[in-house]
Amino acid sequence: PKIRVLTCNVDGANVDIQRLMTLVAGVQPDVVALQECPSELPLNWPAGWHVVRAGQLLVASPHPLRDDEAAGTLPS
Repeated sequence: PKIRVLTCNVDGANVDIQRLMTLVAGVQPDVVALQECPSELPLNWPAGWHVVRAGQLLVASPHPLRDDEAAGTLPS
């Protein structure tokens, strides 16, 4: 099976959130990875999406995600 991934460096708070969420809705990715994504960034994910953070890395997906940070496999 194919996996559609959308990745973007959002450069901290210098991102057009509406445009980003419109892109997510249009592309319909299986996984979204956002780098330099501050925790206070107000992202409104579609209902049912799962989100995992590790520092300023955010990974979101409509599919269940497993957070392995406790196991030491994700950088903090």
